Amino acid sequence: MGAWSSEIFGNDNSCDWAYDLEETSDISLISASIEKIYHSNDYIESYLGDECLAAIDTITRLRGHFHQKGAYTESVDNWVLKNRHIIPKDLIEKSFVVIQKIYSENSELYELWNENGISEEWKEEIESLKKRLALPQVELPEYSPKEEVPDLKKPWWKFW
Repeated sequence: MGAWSSEIFGNDNSCDWAYDLEETSDISLISASIEKIYHSNDYIESYLGDECLAAIDTITRLRGHFHQKGAYTESVDNWVLKNRHIIPKDLIEKSFVVIQKIYSENSELYELWNENGISEEWKEEIESLKKRLALPQVELPEYSPKEEVPDLKKPWWKFW
């Protein structure tokens, strides 16, 4: 599974999805990730579940409700602040349905996280995601990049 944490971006699949998000400027990847599970009644493979949870977490960030912040979410946080999309109500409604599908016995993620009984950590993460998704839109902070692009015309010794 490549997971080091129960947090949404605490696994390889979600971090790979975040890398793909950086290549976009619209919500097409977010929407496509959610639609894959929403329109399917098939067994949900873990990588699809992880990607979809990352997409839903990104929706909550676009609505102003950041949760986990750190090295694994920095690219998503920057993308959200640069792109500032309003999420259609139907995509939010689909997201709730998808969360229920992922948190069910028809999901590999559910099986993996609950192999030895219910994982309270993962359950709390899913509940937190649902609560943030239900919150109203709030204003996002201004985007301010942390690093300036170096002036490559400067002599190399002036970079220090």
